[in-house]
Amino acid sequence: MLISAAGLPYRTENLMRRERESFPSMVEALSLKKKEVDVNGMPYVSAIIAGLTSTEPIIPYAAAFIAGRILESDSASAMKLDQVLQDLLLQDQEPDIAIEAAMSLALRGHLSSARLALQGLLTSPDPLGDQYKAAFYLAQMGDISGYPILMASVHSEVPHYRLMALRHIIVFKPWQGQSTGETLIDAQKVLLDALQDESELVRVEIPFLLEEIAFPDLKNILEKVIQEDESETVRNAASLVSERLK
Repeated sequence: MLISAAGLPYRTENLMRRERESFPSMVEALSLKKKEVDVNGMPYVSAIIAGLTSTEPIIPYAAAFIAGRILESDSASAMKLDQVLQDLLLQDQEPDIAIEAAMSLALRGHLSSARLALQGLLTSPDPLGDQYKAAFYLAQMGDISGYPILMASVHSEVPHYRLMALRHIIVFKPWQGQSTGETLIDAQKVLLDALQDESELVRVEIPFLLEEIAFPDLKNILEKVIQEDESETVRNAASLVSERLK
């Protein structure tokens, strides 16, 4: 596993910590045989390439994620993997796979082509195009143009999409109070407002996201949630974070 900033100016330790936590599950999703991993349990490039071309659910997505977060043993393997990722972006891929492939190319040093691909995916008309994830990765490169599109997902009628967007809004914290186009960036307020979301699915994660973004005076905010939220699950989540703040 090689999870680093890779020269991207807004790829923070918080974001890399998330990736380190999810990396093992991505490797597990490849369902690799013993001969396809090294002594440290890391997949060989050949196994990742096979995963990228698999027709099985989840496997290409996991392979696209892993591809930018490993260290190859030789330059020939690195070049071959780069080419497969580039070719993949020219094909009619599912948006989630294409977004991960583009980010892996960025992490592997192909910033211009990766950014161009992500900008195209950001403006895709596909209603299930995971545009919030493209915005998230572009922001790690310093491109905040995707914030209004991420906010569209924050206001989705579907709780799952609202939650996905809220999970990724932390990347915009460095631009708090600035504007992109006509949209003011206020990641902190967006998360605070989400404590009132109608869906328990959304509200239960907000205490943790507020903790991650280091929201000011969070303990008092959580005490109000503990006292007033109708969901025991949400109250328990707020209590857990509140205890950690002590």
